[in-house]
Amino acid sequence: MTNHAERLAEGDAAEAGTGDADSVRDRGKSPVRLLAALVSRMGGVFEGLLFSSRAPQIPPVFILGPPRSGSTLFFQAFCTCFQVAYPNRLGRVLWFAPAFALWVTHRFFPAYKSDFKSKYGLSAGGASPFSLTMLNLFLSRDAYVGANDIAPRDARHIARIFGRMEGIVGGAVVSKNQRYNQWVRFLADLFPDAIFLVMSRKPVGLSLSLLRARYEVAGSFSSWYLLKPLSYQGEAEAEPEREVAWQLQGIMEDLRQDMDAIGPERFAVIEYEAFCRAPRAYMGQVADFLNERGVALTWREGEHLSSPFESVSTRTDNLTEAQVLAVESACREIFPEDKLPTLPCVTIGYDGTDAPKV
Repeated sequence: MTNHAERLAEGDAAEAGTGDADSVRDRGKSPVRLLAALVSRMGGVFEGLLFSSRAPQIPPVFILGPPRSGSTLFFQAFCTCFQVAYPNRLGRVLWFAPAFALWVTHRFFPAYKSDFKSKYGLSAGGASPFSLTMLNLFLSRDAYVGANDIAPRDARHIARIFGRMEGIVGGAVVSKNQRYNQWVRFLADLFPDAIFLVMSRKPVGLSLSLLRARYEVAGSFSSWYLLKPLSYQGEAEAEPEREVAWQLQGIMEDLRQDMDAIGPERFAVIEYEAFCRAPRAYMGQVADFLNERGVALTWREGEHLSSPFESVSTRTDNLTEAQVLAVESACREIFPEDKLPTLPCVTIGYDGTDAPKV
């Protein structure tokens, strides 16, 4: 299996992107997307003049799991607690130069202080954590991406961005993207020491939230919110209330297969409800887990992680009583134990004691 170091060593000739493999991979992309990718690479040249062009030396941390599982709140808490590098909202504007966006906020913006609010992953402030938008140019938003599905030139570009972000802050890079579920095998190959934190939440509240997202984001209850899992086992013409429950089951099954292929020791399940009950103590246990795997975290001075967070599990905005009952019925059938399927990796729980600082 190739890794990021080997990709970076492939040389300047491959960097020019003239190889047949690169050309084949580019043929399916729209002209607009190809142009945007070219602009991103030009941004990479600009960043290379300012920052290093090496791969990260500290294992990066990726937050993934089902959509609407509390990943944004956990991401905000992580960046509040620890001195880490992360893509931010300014990078949504400077999408072609995410490391430069981080450098600007790290150098000229006030220290990040979250209000722990967001709407569908979007929180206020240029320095607030955000998805690494640039990845959408190189990794498919409509399909699962494996280790050999990306041009080496693009893989090197992605690895160098993570290395630059790490160097700017002097700490591990942590990032969150709902599509990491689709890209996990590629990321595990590109970053052989990377750690993946999988969000988990009670299925009824999660299914209700997914159903609301269909209406509020996708435009209708019949429209899928993000990608249909490879392991989807629902009926072809299922009602939306059943589809969202089957979507969760499929996502977790896909992740189980990914863990079997990559190795479960690189994963940990984050229990959303346990995290919300005692967020600071829980983050201490997350830090212990990561420290054992080569990610030494430094607590930020003046971190203000409130305790506890309100765990809203049954919001029913824009849903009828019949829809709520249908979701509850589907979840009782698919998740009889009132929890998502168990994954073959460590689950970080809260044992009731305040974990020591790392």
